[in-house]
Amino acid sequence: MKTAKVKFIREIEALRQGVDTDDESRDMSLTVCECMNCHWTFIGDCERQGYGFTNQGVQVPNFCPMCGSKFDDDLLE
Repeated sequence: MKTAKVKFIREIEALRQGVDTDDESRDMSLTVCECMNCHWTFIGDCERQGYGFTNQGVQVPNFCPMCGSKFDDDLLE
């Protein structure tokens, strides 16, 4: 499997709509990243809510959603 570096582009603040929890958990911070292998730009945050799960997530996935390259552990700035 090929490996690639992931580059941090910017942080986006967002507000979720239709969430049945307190106001604090409606705020969301999204990380925009770029795969240095195929230059695909994507939102790096993955999150799941509800269905028995509390708010769980990861900041950046461990692979590129476009080319499938595995990311190194370092986030380039």
